[in-house]
Amino acid sequence: MPHRRGRGVSTPEDLAPAGALVTGTYLRTLRQEQGLPLSRTADILSEPCATAREIETGNLCPDEVMVDALLKAYGVTAPHHAQVLMRLLDDAARGQEVTYDGGPGWLSRLSACERAAHALVTYSAWFIPGFLQIPAYAAVWRSVQHGGHPPSRAEAAARRLPAHCGKTMTVLLDESVLMRAIGGPVLMRNQLTHVLEAATDGSIRMLIVPLAAPLVLPLGTLSELFLTRQRLYVQEVQGAIYSTGHNHGAARHRFLEAALNNALSPKASLARLREARDAFAAAAAAVRIPVAARKEVAR
Repeated sequence: MPHRRGRGVSTPEDLAPAGALVTGTYLRTLRQEQGLPLSRTADILSEPCATAREIETGNLCPDEVMVDALLKAYGVTAPHHAQVLMRLLDDAARGQEVTYDGGPGWLSRLSACERAAHALVTYSAWFIPGFLQIPAYAAVWRSVQHGGHPPSRAEAAARRLPAHCGKTMTVLLDESVLMRAIGGPVLMRNQLTHVLEAATDGSIRMLIVPLAAPLVLPLGTLSELFLTRQRLYVQEVQGAIYSTGHNHGAARHRFLEAALNNALSPKASLARLREARDAFAAAAAAVRIPVAARKEVAR
């Protein structure tokens, strides 16, 4: 039997480790967006389709030559992408359930995982999640990414998911997000209008978690991505912390379940969202009224 290139990996629960799952999902998304069949990946690697499939599902860590060949074939030429992927794969080869990706292009890899998921649940107490951000809001979000490799405008724009993209998406927003005038009232009015449109046309299920909910809020945004064979958990804080397995992954799942259990009903959530949008709209209108006119109205 010929020697199989790459390193076979798994966690004690026979799940793909986080680093291998992220790398495989990223490579699969790149391939699919190029319109290439799995057999083309096999041809590039001079390996059987079974090996290519194991790489894309995170059950086999490709070596550096394989990673370089695939990225080049998929149109990704910057050398730092391969270097970051190899660091993720090194974590996976050690069986680590948790890995951190804050290197160049981290948002592109996170976006690829979001696009590959057939369903996702996202919780945020700080910002509107990236895949729902309008361009102006995304610009403000990028301005506070002070880590070593802040995302580019193009990366933030590519993350936005289109309406009716075929996914089951549940968005849990802490009520405080609706009270924070990020970028000013005009921007918040426009952003919440976009969220309302997505919630009312069925693109997402929007649930508001009230301030009184007994939750210890995680930093950043916490997501559960439902991939083909397993779930991938992502905590987005100046980069992405990925988790799998019945230890680290389960803890994140329990938090999301608690958030779901404490959220307002869909109907009440939409009402609260409209209330917040209308409040920002009123504030935006007040800003445009000259001071003298406001005094006249107040008499």
